[in-house]
Amino acid sequence: MKSSGKPLEKLLREFFRMIGYIRCIVNPTEDPERVERALLNLFPESSIEERLLDVGTELTLKIKDRTSLEQLKQMIHNTRIIDAVRSRLEKNWNGANTIIRFDKQVAYVSRLRLMDDSEENPPLGFIEMQIDSKNDDDFEQFKRWFTPPTRNGKVVLD
Repeated sequence: MKSSGKPLEKLLREFFRMIGYIRCIVNPTEDPERVERALLNLFPESSIEERLLDVGTELTLKIKDRTSLEQLKQMIHNTRIIDAVRSRLEKNWNGANTIIRFDKQVAYVSRLRLMDDSEENPPLGFIEMQIDSKNDDDFEQFKRWFTPPTRNGKVVLD
């Protein structure tokens, strides 16, 4: 990429095309404020919308840029689950979007636990993040930023 005098972060922001949706169900037995706290622990710069369902309430967030994902990205890196998250993003990619799920109860205590989509269904549910990209190139760019390549547990910079 030819340098145009712009800082790298600004250039990346211009090329970063994705929309994210975060979804979490509040079960009738749960305290809605605690579930909201779990979401805000992962996505602190977000505003939460509520929608009543037949059973419980759905909390949703819409992510339009990377700043909303910075906290989650940092937690993924600090927890050293970059490869696992990247693998799950790739496994679930269908050409238009991908999803990953995190344990809701663990998020409440500001921790992170990636869930196996097909094998796990915790009693109180999960936080689901869906990332929509216009094409494979945009998805690859997002994935490279969010879960960069690693070697021996360390991020590899090109």
